[in-house]
Amino acid sequence: MFKPKRVIIAAVVLAVLSMAGMLVSMLQPETHGGLAADTFGVRPHGIRAFYETVEAAGFEVRRGFAPPHAAMADENGAGWLILWRPEPGFVYRDERYLEELGAWVNSGGAVLFTPAFDAGAYFDTSSRCDEKDNEAIVSEQNGTDGKTVQQNKTSEEHERDEQQRRWTDAQRGWRAERFHVLEPLQRMGVGVKALALTDFAGRIAEEQDKLDAFLERQRDERERRRRERGACTDEDGPAQDRPTHEGPGQDGSGTYAPPHTIPADPNTTALNAPAVRVSARAETPQREYGWYDYQKFLRAMELDKRAERATGRSVSTRGELGSFWQGLDTVTMADETQYLPAPDEGEPEPDGALAFETHNGATGYLAAAYSKGKGLIVVVADPLILANAMLDKPGNAYTALGPLRHAGRSGAVVFDEFFHGLSVRGNPAWLLTRRPYGLVVLALTLAAAVWCWRSGFRLGPPLPPVEPSRRTVEEYLEAMSGLFLRGEKQAFLARELTAGVLWQLARRYRLGVGQDNLEAVSRAMARRDPDGARRLRDAVHELETLAAQRKPPVRRLVAAARELTRCL
Repeated sequence: MFKPKRVIIAAVVLAVLSMAGMLVSMLQPETHGGLAADTFGVRPHGIRAFYETVEAAGFEVRRGFAPPHAAMADENGAGWLILWRPEPGFVYRDERYLEELGAWVNSGGAVLFTPAFDAGAYFDTSSRCDEKDNEAIVSEQNGTDGKTVQQNKTSEEHERDEQQRRWTDAQRGWRAERFHVLEPLQRMGVGVKALALTDFAGRIAEEQDKLDAFLERQRDERERRRRERGACTDEDGPAQDRPTHEGPGQDGSGTYAPPHTIPADPNTTALNAPAVRVSARAETPQREYGWYDYQKFLRAMELDKRAERATGRSVSTRGELGSFWQGLDTVTMADETQYLPAPDEGEPEPDGALAFETHNGATGYLAAAYSKGKGLIVVVADPLILANAMLDKPGNAYTALGPLRHAGRSGAVVFDEFFHGLSVRGNPAWLLTRRPYGLVVLALTLAAAVWCWRSGFRLGPPLPPVEPSRRTVEEYLEAMSGLFLRGEKQAFLARELTAGVLWQLARRYRLGVGQDNLEAVSRAMARRDPDGARRLRDAVHELETLAAQRKPPVRRLVAAARELTRCL
């Protein structure tokens, strides 16, 4: 049987278990089900294989979900931090953590950094067309293009030109402010400013030519529309500048025909007309290269897509720290591999590098090592080298394991997950794992529990139900009469009984307000019942006589009361 006490205890226990389970789930990292690009990822673009490979090589391996400098605080400058492909959005919002990480590197820490791969950064989407378009607008307004230009432009045309110029300036600003994937490296104090991309198969150059042609067509189309608008809105302009439906036709005649209109054929009849229309549709030109094709190509440049076009290429070591990769002569790279170009003036020269020959014969660095203070920063230029899709290829795993093995460090290897989004970001419960927040919350919870226990009521056994009692009219009258008799209130009873009977008779004979006295009632009663009126007067006089006495006899009082009630 369910008792109230047991039900309340069960509800409290269920609430406590639910809150404890919710707290434990909030403290657990979000693994994304192994589908993301992180150490939990088992898809081609993840690095679960790299994590397990480092662990199998004998290193102490763990994941860091706190900001990098906090995750490495316990290593005292003796461990490695793996920053593989940090998400630009997270880095952009939390750059200060990287600056603190740079201070940790100066004190003796080591970082293995792999920048993100941004294929769109290697394509010029506006350099030619926007410049030409902007120059055309300016020359048209100034009349310096060598042609006859209409100078009396309307305000609407000037406003459209100004909008186009503002849009062009905004695009240039967006391109200038585009987040660079080397920003984490610069925040840590290494001034490498540029990355490059190989093009062994020529696909990048071919796509750039298609993109340039597409943007050139867009610029020409905008130029044509602008000139047509100017010719249509200028009523005083020459007739040849205005659009007209008169002119040489497609067949050389003087009749205008739309571009997709079939010329009239005198041999066409109602039977073969549909066949002509179907054949005309079949001759529709194919769709030209557009923005959709460019986006499709960028999707084909993702990590797992580029891995399908990989081959082994010769590499060589350079510099003092090139011994990190001693014995490595071949690395498997994709046709489009991201690399560090030879440093320009003002850029730091790496203390050690893993070099190879690019598609244009130049020297590129697939990996480079930079000494910074007492610490070390190793850069692996392309994240695809360490991804699941290509880690098992010849030479790829040793690209990262070489520095880890030969740098002479004994600390743990921490894989950063803070800049992958698997962090405490937006999770206040993470503070419970840090001292002293957890102890403070525990103390407050215990204090609240003790206070609630002391201020609450302890429930005992339930009381038996009480049956409600209700007195009858006879019991009520007997009790009240006994009360008045014991209190010697016979005179009060006589007066109250007389007043009640007279009031009831006044209502019966429909007398007005204030007419409930003996004279008015007896007079109204005498019209219908003279004997009854006489008995009423005798009973009232008898009760008044008895009420005037101090202790009237009870028998006479009861007899007079009965005689009075007979008049009702």
